[in-house]
Amino acid sequence: MRKQIIIIDDDDAVRDSMYAFLDCMGFDVRAFNSAKQFLRTENYDPVCCFIVDVHMPEMTGVDFLEFIHKTHPHLPVILVSGNISMSIRNRAEQAGALAILEKPFEQSKLSETLKTVCPFFENLNADKCV
Repeated sequence: MRKQIIIIDDDDAVRDSMYAFLDCMGFDVRAFNSAKQFLRTENYDPVCCFIVDVHMPEMTGVDFLEFIHKTHPHLPVILVSGNISMSIRNRAEQAGALAILEKPFEQSKLSETLKTVCPFFENLNADKCV
């Protein structure tokens, strides 16, 4: 069974774009429009990595990061944001964010970050999708 990339972003266009890119690369991708929507699934296996928007209603990306690292500290979280303050950036780094990517970001930046956490990355079709 392939490990999954979980995308959590309330912006449909951003979520759909990341989904299409990661799917093209060969990842098994699941996408959610909120952290609470994902948490209702209670399905953390087989997750390779989370990609989570910082600014979302109900539960922010940093709140999600803190929750995941309390319950599943081995699961990496990449945060994405179009506008992130230094205080939120510092909180995210202290909570253990793998990376913080500023929107809009190059798809190659996302694929480079994923290489560090997904051991099967080399077997995927990264070059044709970047």
